[in-house]
Amino acid sequence: FQESPQGILVAKLIKDGPAERDGQVKVGDLLIEINGTKTSDISFEKAMKLLKGEKNEPVELVFKRIDGKDKQPKVFNVVLKRETITIDENRVE
Repeated sequence: FQESPQGILVAKLIKDGPAERDGQVKVGDLLIEINGTKTSDISFEKAMKLLKGEKNEPVELVFKRIDGKDKQPKVFNVVLKRETITIDENRVE
């Protein structure tokens, strides 16, 4: 995730992570809600904490996507199971 003037954007999907395997979330989607908490009402740091939790516990996310064809925003819910995610510290951004 990445903080932006629009809010919290999906900057990258973790290879073989829950969101990538689910297939609904795309880079550029705007995260607007985490388990019923609007991301516009909290800090980026608080949002990142809300995403964390016990392994296999579900987390409900609401995203907004601006479709390139008609520019109409699409709002959709995704329920993912939390997993242990290992970040490769040697990666280059």
